[in-house]
Amino acid sequence: MAIKIMRQNIASALPQPPPHLDYGIIASDKSGKLYVGDSSNKPVGVLDEKNYSQVSNPNLLDNSDFINPVNQKNQIEFDRNGYCIDRWQIFESTYNADTRVVKADAAVTEYGSQFRQIVSEDLFSIGDIVTFSAYVNNTNYNVTKTIEIFDSHFIKDAPYDLETSWGGFKLVRLVNRPELFVIMFLKPSQSITVNWAKLERGNSVTPYVPKGYGQELSECLRYYQHFNVNFRGEAFNVGDGEKYFTTISFYPMRKVPSVTIDAAHYWGGFSGLTAAVEQTDGVYNDRTLRLAVNATAQNPGGAFTAVITLSANY
Repeated sequence: MAIKIMRQNIASALPQPPPHLDYGIIASDKSGKLYVGDSSNKPVGVLDEKNYSQVSNPNLLDNSDFINPVNQKNQIEFDRNGYCIDRWQIFESTYNADTRVVKADAAVTEYGSQFRQIVSEDLFSIGDIVTFSAYVNNTNYNVTKTIEIFDSHFIKDAPYDLETSWGGFKLVRLVNRPELFVIMFLKPSQSITVNWAKLERGNSVTPYVPKGYGQELSECLRYYQHFNVNFRGEAFNVGDGEKYFTTISFYPMRKVPSVTIDAAHYWGGFSGLTAAVEQTDGVYNDRTLRLAVNATAQNPGGAFTAVITLSANY
């Protein structure tokens, strides 16, 4: 099998495609742009460097569209250190999910004011080149960095990879953590409005393309799930103090999640709800949550509602 390549005469006045190009034949104009003949024997431009720059690389961040965020906690204002909207953390700052505003505390101590996401070590290696971009305060920012270990346990000590008037951006792999921290680090009392953020491989800044709410939600569910449970049933041939069991399915998570019962209400003979992720011979069953309630011989039936949180967050 051979590939035939045609080229434009170097003496031609201007770069231009051939007027006719047989199906499957490749041609180059004098500027180096490539064409291939389609089934109608017409030249079709092949992806070149200029066009390639408009193709979006995959975004390694989750929940990156702050205009349409995944917010399973269903809160508007977040003012405590820890997770706010899904996959994003704040420290010594506040976040408003409606306005998309991060506001740094006036006085910062241990952490500094951070708005950050932790990226799995499975997505990168030391020495990889990554590019971070974000639309913040009506400005497009971007920074490219080679991932290396920062010899400290504290993000606050890391230098800015890109400094701005309000603070700046840090991409940090700490000496004691295998993950990559992607941080918008604010100076005291400063505030930012964030529309979107993107982390991609390589040193090119490709356009931000929203993944869509459905894909963002499925990625977030691997880390955090918050849902309501309603159940009604009856246990047969039970004695006092015995339990009634049932199971529900949930979306697979990245590791065995912690289980928290945030609230529970009972009717009839049910009480004392417990919940645990089932494991068989030490193997994590990533889809089944086992629920158990106390039942009595005198009143073996009942119902309960509950709010349950599963967390596989960092």
